[in-house]
Amino acid sequence: SRRRHTRYPLVTGVQTCALPISNPKIVTGTYPDPNGYVTSVPGSIYFDLTTPSAPVQWVKTTGSGNTGWI
Repeated sequence: SRRRHTRYPLVTGVQTCALPISNPKIVTGTYPDPNGYVTSVPGSIYFDLTTPSAPVQWVKTTGSGNTGWI
């Protein structure tokens, strides 16, 4: 077999987008409204398990403290 030579080296593992600085988390608890109680980072998901048969999902949109949940 003949080895092919190219002008450019093969590049693997190129990062094409920015990685998040913080790690979003999945949080559970029994607070009907996590604002004021649950601290997490944007992108996190909180499941209110006050009624386990019908959990309510909240998503952290802004801030780094215990506000910004919708």
